[in-house]
Amino acid sequence: MAEEQSPEMLKEIGEFESVSMEEAILILGEQTRMEIIVELGKAWDEDQHQQQKLRFSELMEAVGLADSGQFNYHLDKLVGSFVAKSDDGYWLPNPGMKLYRLIVSGTVTERGIREDIDVDDCPSCGGTVRATYRNDNALMFSCKDCTTGYAVIPFSPRGFTNRTDDEALQAAFRSFYSELRLARQGICPACDGDVETKLVDDLSEGLDSLSVGGVISSLKCSFCNNYYYSDLSSVALTTDEVRRFLLDSGLEPPLVREWHDVTVAADESVTVVEEDPLRVEITFAVEDETIDVMFDSEHQVVSSTRSVE
Repeated sequence: MAEEQSPEMLKEIGEFESVSMEEAILILGEQTRMEIIVELGKAWDEDQHQQQKLRFSELMEAVGLADSGQFNYHLDKLVGSFVAKSDDGYWLPNPGMKLYRLIVSGTVTERGIREDIDVDDCPSCGGTVRATYRNDNALMFSCKDCTTGYAVIPFSPRGFTNRTDDEALQAAFRSFYSELRLARQGICPACDGDVETKLVDDLSEGLDSLSVGGVISSLKCSFCNNYYYSDLSSVALTTDEVRRFLLDSGLEPPLVREWHDVTVAADESVTVVEEDPLRVEITFAVEDETIDVMFDSEHQVVSSTRSVE
């Protein structure tokens, strides 16, 4: 299990209590406390391969506060909810680390706009599909010539750090399909809550633009409202059956994009097989091989058939 905390640290967590949303906002709504979270998150022991505990004086110096009484007041507000304390120092358990990761990802702090990236040829007009990084930290893929939109993928600013443009785009799609796979299985990638999964064929005007075959995938968390609306091919790419088919054909599923021939043709193939209960079929074809996959209304694979023409 990938976790920064050693068994010794886990034993030293001490008493942690649940807090209400209002209490959490009160605790975190102060600059010094957030700086404490950041400094503890940054502390790392290279020799022990784990978080480095910071003593009171070390942490106060890192935060840059001279008044020990004031510092202790703010630190004490965090201990037991976001900060752990033991005899040899302070460190971040899971709740504190989640906050730290959110901060350093740049999602809540950075709003920079990057240069557009030319990605591929547009199947609609032969123009150029480009990736535009919006100031809400999302990559939008669209044709700069015919304005056809293909995908919008959330991607933290940190995803561009130490990567070329191509590497960053690959990372964005790998991350997106990893999240979509979890969501299709009923697990929210954002909060681990329950995701309501359904196929929708009675499309409103706003959702109709997302569909070629008249059916879209709707995945929504019951708790945090994290949601995904997408064409069926994107969801199908997260199934073991389609992934295996594409790998056998020499294609890597996370790098198959919405504007590639194989997915464009797949979306055009979507057929409603049964209406009550709703069941739909989609076909992927690579050269002379095909796979027909039938989904029920909850995104479960009912059947799959591979064939050679």
